[in-house]
Amino acid sequence: MQIINVLGVPFTVIYANLEKDGVYGDCEPLSQTIRIDNTIPIDHQQKVLAHELTHAALRISGLNELVDDKIEEAICVLMETTYKIYEDIK
Repeated sequence: MQIINVLGVPFTVIYANLEKDGVYGDCEPLSQTIRIDNTIPIDHQQKVLAHELTHAALRISGLNELVDDKIEEAICVLMETTYKIYEDIK
């Protein structure tokens, strides 16, 4: 478990087996919780964390209200890719 601040809001990140839920991760802004599947490889966990942190930022900022779900998901996938590029050049 770890705490990550997203736009000044602390989110608890929990690593757990999410196979039965059928997801690699999820974000619950009301409880300020992000869950990441701990059964997938570490590099995939990091991409999923970047994805879920982006969902959190969009929701906290209210920007998710300006786009439909497909566009929000596309933004989150873009951030996964950006995270991977950053890791590759680090």
